[in-house]
Amino acid sequence: MRLSEAQTGTVELPPRILLLGGEKRGKSTFASHFPSPIFLPIKGETGIDALNVPKLPAAKTFGEIIEVLSDLYTEKHDFRTVVIDSISALDPVVIETALADGGVKSVTKLGGGYGAQEQVICEYWRSMLTGLDALRSDKQMGCVLIGHVKPSPKVVNDPMTDPYDTWRVELRESVLGFLNRWADCILFCDFKKYARTVSGEQDQKKIVHADTIRERCLYTQYAPGHPGGGRGIYGHLPYELPLSYESFASAVESARQPKSDTKGKKSSARA
Repeated sequence: MRLSEAQTGTVELPPRILLLGGEKRGKSTFASHFPSPIFLPIKGETGIDALNVPKLPAAKTFGEIIEVLSDLYTEKHDFRTVVIDSISALDPVVIETALADGGVKSVTKLGGGYGAQEQVICEYWRSMLTGLDALRSDKQMGCVLIGHVKPSPKVVNDPMTDPYDTWRVELRESVLGFLNRWADCILFCDFKKYARTVSGEQDQKKIVHADTIRERCLYTQYAPGHPGGGRGIYGHLPYELPLSYESFASAVESARQPKSDTKGKKSSARA
């Protein structure tokens, strides 16, 4: 490699997306509208049974997942997006494989113990993400990893704010941190909520209620109450969108377009 090979400009590859949300929020339906998807369900998940999309039998072992990614890389097909549903169901599958490969019966014994188990577990996830990255760079395939959330069991004590509750992804913290760094875009699905003012004897206060018509929304950026965020053009999306692929794709395209600065000149959106 020589310095003369240095290039300028940006390279845009298909996105690596973490799609998070509670039960029955429409995550799988949303993912089914990505370009030419193929679903890889994990044992225990039934969210795509009613969807008319290409789907494989539920993977029961981690080896089956790696085999599917290998087939997508080597065989001829027209799929453009691989959807894994879900990473929450995948976590125990990875643990089962790690225990069997390590010849131990307890997670605390993986890698010899003394905290090494988290590194061992992350290596399995890293091998899967390596396969997804190969599909992305060599086959121009995007990926969507679906994950479930639940209310956090403890209040977040942020030194910059008052304490607050939040949604927590159903996944090991070490793995979640690894996936957050890997993903280009973290999306959160939920029902839209509105605040209404209630008059009391002494003062007024706002109470937030879920939308009675159960309007579903997609949140693209982090907020104290939920995950989210993105890099490049995905960091410039509107905070809230309707939960539809058309709205998401339109917002991505808008973020991709050159922006006008205050002097009327054109400047490219940061990548």
